[in-house]
Amino acid sequence: MRKSRNAPLLFLIFIITIQLISVLGFGIFKNKDFTRSPINTSNMEFLSFNPLKDISSNGIGTTPVLKNKESVFDDSIGNFLKSLPKFSNENQKKLKIIILFEETTDKTKRLELVSSLFETYNIISNYDLIPGTYIEVNPYELLSKESILEGISDIKRIYKSKIFESPYILEDSLQLNAMDEDSYVNWWVEAVGAEGLPYDGSGVKVAVIDTGIYAHPGLNIEANRNFVFNESASNYNDDVGHGTHVAGIVGGDGSGSQGLYKGIAPGVSLINARAGNNSGLLEGDIVSAIEWSSKPVRLEGAGADIISMSFGGGYPYISDVITQAISNAKNDYNVIFVVNGLNY
Repeated sequence: MRKSRNAPLLFLIFIITIQLISVLGFGIFKNKDFTRSPINTSNMEFLSFNPLKDISSNGIGTTPVLKNKESVFDDSIGNFLKSLPKFSNENQKKLKIIILFEETTDKTKRLELVSSLFETYNIISNYDLIPGTYIEVNPYELLSKESILEGISDIKRIYKSKIFESPYILEDSLQLNAMDEDSYVNWWVEAVGAEGLPYDGSGVKVAVIDTGIYAHPGLNIEANRNFVFNESASNYNDDVGHGTHVAGIVGGDGSGSQGLYKGIAPGVSLINARAGNNSGLLEGDIVSAIEWSSKPVRLEGAGADIISMSFGGGYPYISDVITQAISNAKNDYNVIFVVNGLNY
């Protein structure tokens, strides 16, 4: 049987007819159930999208924000807020947070934004050293404002003011080291190579950010201030003992022990920046202590050349706000930091 010459043409007409039926919506397949295989888009490249469908905005000085943007809350505060009971409690303990703003957001605007956001709040510190504001808020109100906070372009991140482990002394009595074979006085000075140096730290200011410093006769304390939240700024005495212990290592002159116990640099002037107690040291209080200690005296700071921070421990944790405070103090005021702990 011979093939018709019109077969290709008839086939083409058939294909076009089927396409027209699909496009024009004729009801031939109306009651049929066709199951389509899922389309594999893994190798497809999408060239454009409609941003109006993928962004949201609000009305108080905000800019559009992608819905899948990282939360404005850091992990610790996010986890804390998720664990809150479903029903708000008027007696809920206030939460201390640090709002980190963009560098271009000045101090006045920070306060204006905080005031426009929260009904109940307490300003603890509006920092100069970092673009941040340390405040106390109701956690339920904070949680309710999450979507609004994420739409404010001036806000970079919000942190829970974490508590660093309080330093403490295990033994009250001085223990001799194996290096002290002859029990000679001030053996530790020679042990670290500080014996017989032509300088003793005179003219240098060392700030000790710790649990305070007791007014010991062997310590030359030039300035004192307390930064522990809800404590008086003038209550800077050491009720733990660790801060005095550190200060003695740094700059004890031995006058309180008839020369038996000297520090490494007995000529230094000490700055007492109390930032913690038996309960620990709050992150926001530490930043306040760094700011005051490092700022020059002409800017109402203590003018430290060196800052000692010996606290923390346990699971390592990197603090963004403390790291930024340290970097800015170093860059702006040429301060040297000496840190002894696991959390930096």
